[in-house]
Amino acid sequence: MNRNGPVALTFHTLFIVFMLGAAVLVPIYGQMARSPMSLLTLGPILGYFGHGYFSLFGSFIAELFPAAVRATGQGTTYNIGIRHLLPVYPFLALFGAALFARIREKGPASGRARAAAATAATAATASVWMLLPVLSAVELARIHPHELSYFNPLAGGPAAGARILSDSNVDWGLDLIRLAAELKRRGVPDATVAYFGGDRVDYRVGVPSFQAIPVVRGRLVAISVFLRTAGPEFYAYHGATDLAEALRSLQRRLASGRDVGRIGYSIDLVELPPGENP
Repeated sequence: MNRNGPVALTFHTLFIVFMLGAAVLVPIYGQMARSPMSLLTLGPILGYFGHGYFSLFGSFIAELFPAAVRATGQGTTYNIGIRHLLPVYPFLALFGAALFARIREKGPASGRARAAAATAATAATASVWMLLPVLSAVELARIHPHELSYFNPLAGGPAAGARILSDSNVDWGLDLIRLAAELKRRGVPDATVAYFGGDRVDYRVGVPSFQAIPVVRGRLVAISVFLRTAGPEFYAYHGATDLAEALRSLQRRLASGRDVGRIGYSIDLVELPPGENP
């Protein structure tokens, strides 16, 4: 307490607290989170501090830049992926409301007929809104346990969605664990793994990643959908021209191969033709 009342924390102070908390907790979490219990214990605390400072970016931007700049640029400062599309959602809601209003306005002119039409329209609308959660539940049950990779049918479903948005929109490393289990089941110790993500291929699978040693081993290639779709362009943009060319060569070899499976919705399994690789 001070003489003017409770101590007020400005967002500047909160930002420093969140950043310091994240800086302390990240290495602790990385070293100690080795069991489900430690993950459950430390994860929420790390998430609180690790995401807290993101919530203050809007305040910082509002203070630093005029409204004209914020209106066009603020929506792209919140990391990668679907977040870029979030500013569109309010306008879609307004469009939907205007559409329903227009339908009601074009109903019958007489009072009784208009009332009956309004009742029917309301019932139809309510039925649609009641049906949507049921459809969502069905889709959720169908895609389990790959909820992170979900794309709705209008986008082509999760199988096609990975070619629209990739990286953390599709996989957070879980598919690499599934890949290790699948390779063990197939009895393949020397697969080529071109993986795009934050996990370690050598730790999970037991072989170096293609990015570390760009050499094709054996006939089975496991490649992230992102790398298969835009890998050479990604690495060329970031200046890794040698790796970009190695991925282009791998893509050409995969074109003559045969898709034999998919791990989750983010890693393709491709078998090269006999004699393609020693």
